[in-house]
Amino acid sequence: MFNILKNYNEKLVFVGAGNYANYCQQQLKDNYVDIWNKIAYFMDDNYLNIKYMSKDVCPIVKDSDENTVYVILSIYLDACKILMTKLLSLGIPIRNIIILNKDALPILNNIINLTNEKFYICELGAAGNTIPINTIVDNVDKSRYTIFGFDPDENECKRKESSSYRAYPSMVDEKTGNKRKVYQIKQNGHLTFYPPNLDNMKSYKFFGDKHIDFALYDEFFYENTISLDDWKKKLNVKEIDYMYINVDSAEFHVLKGARQLLKKVSLVEVEVYFNHHFISQPLYGEVDTILRNEGFQVLDFYGAHRLKPKNSPFNFNDGLLLHMNAIYYKPLENIASLLDYNRVLRQIGILEIKGFNNLAFSILYATYKNISKNNKELKDIFFSILKNTYEIYSLKFNYETTFNDFMKKDKCG
Repeated sequence: MFNILKNYNEKLVFVGAGNYANYCQQQLKDNYVDIWNKIAYFMDDNYLNIKYMSKDVCPIVKDSDENTVYVILSIYLDACKILMTKLLSLGIPIRNIIILNKDALPILNNIINLTNEKFYICELGAAGNTIPINTIVDNVDKSRYTIFGFDPDENECKRKESSSYRAYPSMVDEKTGNKRKVYQIKQNGHLTFYPPNLDNMKSYKFFGDKHIDFALYDEFFYENTISLDDWKKKLNVKEIDYMYINVDSAEFHVLKGARQLLKKVSLVEVEVYFNHHFISQPLYGEVDTILRNEGFQVLDFYGAHRLKPKNSPFNFNDGLLLHMNAIYYKPLENIASLLDYNRVLRQIGILEIKGFNNLAFSILYATYKNISKNNKELKDIFFSILKNTYEIYSLKFNYETTFNDFMKKDKCG
């Protein structure tokens, strides 16, 4: 959450009070010294006077100027708006105001601060900027994750290659060494395993201004595909915390060649098709069967893409459902080793980033109860993460039951 402030060289003024501001203050002091040293002062949110929350808060800077950035701390969005209105009325430019509100990620932040965990991500279809991947890496320092990216586009792979991104300019398929016939759409350069379903497109079109002429494509053979299982074996890949697959009709084939790797994957996000955009392409049911056979459960669907009937002049949102993103997770049961506990931590960290907070907290709580009291160091880490998360979530929902009462009620601890 605080990483965004590392890009600011200006003086910082934090506006806020109460438990959440106190929590943020302690996190900054303990874990973000470089940001802490930029802070001019905290301001009380009651009257926005320069009223210090504690005597040792920061070095005092008497006057702010055009280079001072104001950071609003509040659990509640309405409170953020009130504080921003007050700042604007005092003549503070809106460009000098940042809001850090209820979207804090206490599980992830505590995992990063209390452990040495590193996240491992696999991206299939690496061309361009991938929003689902960005939602994770934007919240984690580059030193704490490694992405394995696959795409046939060598230029895109070279562009993305870095210390935290290992790019493989390869086409992934069921087997290594396949000679695969592919179809490349001329307008956007996308490669598919199946030819476009032009008959279907005679009756439908994309919503809005988007128009791609799928009738214009080239076909050729791609030599030397690779399978993820062979890649896993060659590089001795132990675990993948999150896998994202968007490969234009090849999702089923990618997963079919990843049966062994899927045993070590915690979350999968995959584009699934419900109608034939490409002739004879595998649809959602076939993709779902592979993942369920490997122990995954569906968490959510989002991002519906529909085709509009061409003969309707109206702009209703209904139409032929083409594809959506499906998010799957694997319940990590029968935890028996420290390695498995580490895997749980990484899984719940990503679940929180993706907005599955109830599930993340539930797994965190259940795992804490499962840890033996003899494993004091690990149990203390989980207890600290559980306590901090409970307090932040309670502030968010104005939940009055204290953490101690919660633990007593459930007879855990």
